[in-house]
Amino acid sequence: MIEEIDVLDWSGFEKLVEKIKDESERIYSDQSKLLFRGQGSSIWDLETTLERFQHPTDTVRNYFSTVNLMRPMIDSLTGHRWETASNEKILQITSDFPSFDREIREQDMPSYDYLAYLRHHGFPSPLLDWTRSPYVAGFFAFRQSVGDHVSIFILLECFFGLKARSRKGSIYRLGQHVRTHKRHFLQQSDYSIALSYDDDWHFLPHSRAVGPDIRHDDHIWKVNLPSAIANDVLSKLDQMNINAFSLLGSEESLMETLATRVYTLKTMDFDELPSSSQIDD
Repeated sequence: MIEEIDVLDWSGFEKLVEKIKDESERIYSDQSKLLFRGQGSSIWDLETTLERFQHPTDTVRNYFSTVNLMRPMIDSLTGHRWETASNEKILQITSDFPSFDREIREQDMPSYDYLAYLRHHGFPSPLLDWTRSPYVAGFFAFRQSVGDHVSIFILLECFFGLKARSRKGSIYRLGQHVRTHKRHFLQQSDYSIALSYDDDWHFLPHSRAVGPDIRHDDHIWKVNLPSAIANDVLSKLDQMNINAFSLLGSEESLMETLATRVYTLKTMDFDELPSSSQIDD
């Protein structure tokens, strides 16, 4: 179950984050770090792009077979050769529960660079992207908000030494050290994957892989904030240089940032523009 909390303003969210950090550090010392994910509507579920394509419980083996089949075409068209685990290797390590569990728990996800590349470029992925920054998550929540409330999810992965690994479902944090698109580093990204095992490894919705015991289970909070505070939050974040351009780094995101400053936040200073009489002179 995901724990849902409503807060009224950004300062309330910051205080909640500090409270959760203090609690997690009290329980786990410094072994466990929080991840954040912003979504523009509180009615949207916490879903991977693979789930949105209606394949939430596809087997790990089938997914790897599919993306391996695509790789020669991707290599040819992009000019980059990806190093990936063979179908035989995937079959070997997914043939039982302990082998694949150990691989991912030690942050040694097979073909991780390739899977992150596919996720960043729009192919349906079982990876759920997070950020290590609550402020980056806040930007993406309020950037294009829909409806009355936005949501910021907070993931606390239980320290694996205490974690009750369950064949019915566990969340695995894959780690930040991956070679992929530059957006990964600009956004302080990390990824997670939710899995279950029943004679075969299956992908699982994250909401079905969290438990009630914060000491022995992964835990997710869903924090809802009113969309009406969007301009105040985006203005504060822009002053911290957290905006579309700093997080995406493209010309399109530069135009988005400028448009936001001019028309939404009205923070661009035009006082120094010459008047028509000055131009005539």
